[in-house]
Amino acid sequence: MDAYSSLRPPEPSQELEPCSCSSLTSVMIYPHFSPNPLICRACSGEVAPERVPLEPGFAHRLGRWAQLQDAFETLWIQAEEDEELEHLARDAQENFKSALNQRGYALAQELDKNIDCYYFLFYDVTGAEHDPPEGCPNCSQTLKPLQDANGFRRKQACHACKIVL
Repeated sequence: MDAYSSLRPPEPSQELEPCSCSSLTSVMIYPHFSPNPLICRACSGEVAPERVPLEPGFAHRLGRWAQLQDAFETLWIQAEEDEELEHLARDAQENFKSALNQRGYALAQELDKNIDCYYFLFYDVTGAEHDPPEGCPNCSQTLKPLQDANGFRRKQACHACKIVL
């Protein structure tokens, strides 16, 4: 067991292709049902945790947060017949002030000290009543296009706060 074991899936992640960029300059904390939520902002591939300069203990905290995020997303997906549970799970993921998002954003800010890092904030686009926000959930500035990420349905970001919607 090494310092990165809590970020490694038991087998290679099937969700995203691995990052093959020769130089890693920017990452995003993007949950995708993998113990490792780190993706490359240039190619949208999953970043091997060894490629990112991590402080001791950070990999474990990030891995635990990814498990919690995945649990809320699983609950949201599976609670389609239970409106109360569906709302609880969606709110935990969408509400920037939720404990889940505050913890994830704090991890992104901590990682940003070592490598440019953005935080992906879940937003439910499945219902007509869910209009995407026009401003950053942290500072209210107008969101701008995210120009260097390809393959995302949502391409808006607050570059000041490093939050992607």
